[in-house]
Amino acid sequence: MKVTLFIGSDDYEKLCCALDAGTVAAAMGAEVTMYFATRGLRAITKDGTKNIPRLEGGPTIDEQIQRAKDFKVKLYACELATKIYKVEQKDLIQEAKIVGTATFINEAADSDVVLTFI
Repeated sequence: MKVTLFIGSDDYEKLCCALDAGTVAAAMGAEVTMYFATRGLRAITKDGTKNIPRLEGGPTIDEQIQRAKDFKVKLYACELATKIYKVEQKDLIQEAKIVGTATFINEAADSDVVLTFI
């Protein structure tokens, strides 16, 4: 099974849901790609999650990103969003890769499941 997630929000609850869905799918054996666009890009920047408040008792976004990395989830940054927010590859976590929208569309077209969190 192949799962692609589009994350376009830096809202804690939406990020948690997206990261949980992605890591659960990966734990179930799926090939998972997460595409972070617009404000969702903050989740995969080195310092971006520090200002995303978490709900009491919930995991931090960094903890959930680490789970995704542990499960070998592909983490992609939207090229357009990086230009808009002036984010360079060096600003992203090591596992993240900047890709264009065509990459997302190809991944989504080839997926069994596509989820969006905006």
